[in-house]
Amino acid sequence: MSHKLTAGKGTGRKSGSFLRATRAAAIAGLMFIAPAIAAAAPISHQEVRVPRIDRRAIENLQRWVNGGHDDWCRDSREVAATELRRVAPQFSGNRLDLISLPEPAKKSLMQAAFTWTSIDGGASYRVTVQRFAWLKPVAGKVSNEVWVAARIEITHRDQQAPATRHLPEIPKA
Repeated sequence: MSHKLTAGKGTGRKSGSFLRATRAAAIAGLMFIAPAIAAAAPISHQEVRVPRIDRRAIENLQRWVNGGHDDWCRDSREVAATELRRVAPQFSGNRLDLISLPEPAKKSLMQAAFTWTSIDGGASYRVTVQRFAWLKPVAGKVSNEVWVAARIEITHRDQQAPATRHLPEIPKA
């Protein structure tokens, strides 16, 4: 009876060698397939810029805005859009149709972040603007404080060239 129970099973040595062979084949496959998959995927490069915060210059800007000049500095979206035009000159002027409309990713009373993405998906820009508590004595109240660009994240994605399609020319009449 004990002979029937062990007749269908292989010895430990045979099943162990099969398992090792399967593992070796899987590792070899990954070594050749993984680089091909990685080469096909777009590569992204991220750059983070943190501008130097000059307290004296920001206080002078606040006084300038308090005097009735450049009221747009009190609008977080305008300050972020101006910073975008500075770091990505290809989006300056009336060329905002090249990018999607910014959505406030994060907004509070003292900080707001806006993200723009190019229509082709090749680049995205995230601009974080901030108000500083030390401006309140100069501004009078928080809602009068100016916004200042505090962080810029730029992500470029290298994309493969799209397959070109040649269409036949339409004959002229």
